[in-house]
Amino acid sequence: MTLKVLVTGGAGYIGCRLVPSLLQEHHQVTVLDTLEYGADGLLGWLDNPKLEVVRGSVHPIPDSMRHREFDVILHLAALVGEPACARDRSIAHTVNVDGTKQVLEEIKSKHFVFFSTCSNYGIVPPDTLADETTALTPQGLYAETKIKGEQIVRDRADHLILRLATICGLSPRMRFDTLVNEVAQRVGLSRPVEFYNVSARRPFLHINDLLHFIKLLLIQYEHQPDMGEQHNIPRPRTINLVGENLSKWDLLHQLIEVAPTTAPVFRIVAQNSDPRDYAVSAEMARRHYLFIPDRTVKDAMREIIRSVTLLAEPDRPIYRNVA
Repeated sequence: MTLKVLVTGGAGYIGCRLVPSLLQEHHQVTVLDTLEYGADGLLGWLDNPKLEVVRGSVHPIPDSMRHREFDVILHLAALVGEPACARDRSIAHTVNVDGTKQVLEEIKSKHFVFFSTCSNYGIVPPDTLADETTALTPQGLYAETKIKGEQIVRDRADHLILRLATICGLSPRMRFDTLVNEVAQRVGLSRPVEFYNVSARRPFLHINDLLHFIKLLLIQYEHQPDMGEQHNIPRPRTINLVGENLSKWDLLHQLIEVAPTTAPVFRIVAQNSDPRDYAVSAEMARRHYLFIPDRTVKDAMREIIRSVTLLAEPDRPIYRNVA
């Protein structure tokens, strides 16, 4: 069965991997994206008759998109990360909060999937894993806007909120401003790597595993159109997607293991202003969606270290949400 899928933000870091994956599953895909970073990552797919790319924002919604109907909306569009949001607080709220509301109100769908973040948990006690019922303690504007987006989405009966770990791995619209990707890039280019708050924990997820989860989800949407309950068991409407939890010390040691023969230079620097420290459980995703991650942070590190020297300009501003 072919689904009509709208991917907002479909030309971004995740979108440039997600859209081809959906097309390979023979879904009809529409991308709504400002194309602020271009559409280079989708160029190889633009001749596919099942792909439509619409240039535009989620706030305001382009007239051509108003009142259209889809089977599934995958709402990726957002100003992502604390630095990007802090640069312009007004735009962060407009895109992440008002934009989410507009997509819900102006575009119809049977299923609405909202991509949120595990950063919403903020600070979790040591030796504790946050689950979907853990109190949210946002430590910055990005998480605050994502929590507000979640609150808007919960008014929809057919929603699913995905709280993503920090995504790592390769994409045509690469990002080198996320933790694993950045440190692996620096090792690949034989540059010093700085670590701060080295005991702080973070959850991570390889981008391939995220794509696999979306594939599983859409298969369920295809074969079980009513995703409300199955066998009288309520389905969770909020899911953590996590591959593994690692401290920054763990990351440092893993980098040493995967680095080329020349040992990288590491520097431990004074604590910065980021107080986040959290580890997150993915038990709900395993139990209800049979989700078992296949890739690791080490896999992402190896891929990036091997690939980064092949880039003509590895420091292009396009590879960062904040230059």
